[in-house]
Amino acid sequence: MLSAKFIASEILRQFLLAESEGTFLFTVDTEDLFRQAMGDIHSFFEPYGGIEIGEIRGGVWEPRRVTIAMVQTLQRAATGSAARKREL
Repeated sequence: MLSAKFIASEILRQFLLAESEGTFLFTVDTEDLFRQAMGDIHSFFEPYGGIEIGEIRGGVWEPRRVTIAMVQTLQRAATGSAARKREL
């Protein structure tokens, strides 16, 4: 049986292979899941040469083509400044 982390990473890999442009946002709702997703995705892509992953969470707003985000931070941004809303 395939693990959930493998399935998510494989979906991301297929997205990156198929798309010439676009972004991929992976959302989580706890810091533990954030760290786990970051580690799992880095580990999965290491044999392929690695991957740069953006972060959106408390105090950090560094989106990339592939980004892991805390739902709470996205919610605050959606109800916050106009400049931050444009970044969403």
